[in-house]
Amino acid sequence: MPRFQKLPVVSRAGHVTRFIAVGALGFAVQIAAFAILTTVGQWPWLPATIVAVELAVVHNFLWHDRWTWRDRSGARHPSSLAGHRCVESRTTRFVRFNMTTGLTSIAGNAVLMAVSVGVMRLPGAAANVLAVGAMSVVNFVVSDRWVFHIGAEVVEPVERKGREGR
Repeated sequence: MPRFQKLPVVSRAGHVTRFIAVGALGFAVQIAAFAILTTVGQWPWLPATIVAVELAVVHNFLWHDRWTWRDRSGARHPSSLAGHRCVESRTTRFVRFNMTTGLTSIAGNAVLMAVSVGVMRLPGAAANVLAVGAMSVVNFVVSDRWVFHIGAEVVEPVERKGREGR
């Protein structure tokens, strides 16, 4: 039995819809972590933001790898007529995701929180909502185009059975 199974191609709209759903769950993780760290733990808002964002990043990666971009995560890619399969490991994708989406989210959220809370005097939770919304578009593009991208540099031919000479 083959290790890699053919999965249906997910449309760009499907990826966007799934990205938004996972992001909403990740946002709930981030807000809950932020609230617990700042209220129960009495953490200052900046370190609480950084830790809460990283928890959401890990949560989101796991869901994106298994659901949002499952058609690109280690299975035979269905759009490949040559029968290629992804050869990147989950660790490689996680490192890419954390380096890009993670760092972008942490840096972007930290800067936007500093401006929103520190300068504009918005409440921390409201500022957090604005920061997450602003970073979501950037994170989708980076994830779709680089972290979970299937291209020539990340595929290898799968041995095909059939008649010789074809």
